[in-house]
Amino acid sequence: MMVAVPVVLLALYVWGVVRARRPWPWHRTAAFALGCAVLAAALAGPIEARSDGDLPMHMVQHLLIATAAPALLALGAPIRLALAALPAEGRRALGRALHLRAVRVLAHPAVATGLAAAAMVAVHLTGLFDAAAGSGALHGLEHALLFWTALVAWMAVLAVDPLPHTPDAIGALAWVSVGMVAMTAVGAVLASDDAPRYAHYPSLAAQQDAGTVMWLGGAALLVPAACAVAMWALAREERRQQRREAVRR
Repeated sequence: MMVAVPVVLLALYVWGVVRARRPWPWHRTAAFALGCAVLAAALAGPIEARSDGDLPMHMVQHLLIATAAPALLALGAPIRLALAALPAEGRRALGRALHLRAVRVLAHPAVATGLAAAAMVAVHLTGLFDAAAGSGALHGLEHALLFWTALVAWMAVLAVDPLPHTPDAIGALAWVSVGMVAMTAVGAVLASDDAPRYAHYPSLAAQQDAGTVMWLGGAALLVPAACAVAMWALAREERRQQRREAVRR
């Protein structure tokens, strides 16, 4: 079921691009399409085929599902596109939804990144990982938990969509670091365990390799991302200041 998600997301996005009342930036479409491709590659093909018996590959899969794919999808600004493509009543309904108290709380960077970090830790350091390995339904729910919490977190941090909260450069750097700490913690625990943690993957050496993948792989993805997000936020603040100064003149 999860394999259909990138196909549906891309189809809806293309529909939005076609229906948008103004030309939609090509780089947004490219980012979203690449995110769908990364998600599809993680959920099907060689990665999915090998992940059941190869724990390091399983961690690669989780890095793609919980980091690379959602970040690229968030860069596509799907909410902004929906506002550009929906009819008037749909835009008003979406606008009302974005101002609901529950949405405002969930879209706060502290809450969104905290939930994504908690999902990362809970999936890998509780009994959920082993339970999901023996159940297709739980496995799908595990992937959904990692993906959707990460997507909301990236949307909140990047703030390319019109969400209620927009973090400054320091805040954006801090929130991305929350995700990095969670991945580092998972990687460190798996790499330093002196006994296999998962019954489905009884090899201690493979578990240690998987911990290294999560630890170093997460850093390789999130350190450059954190720097880029902080610089992006700084540029955004500078543009806002320039607009405010122009209004005063």
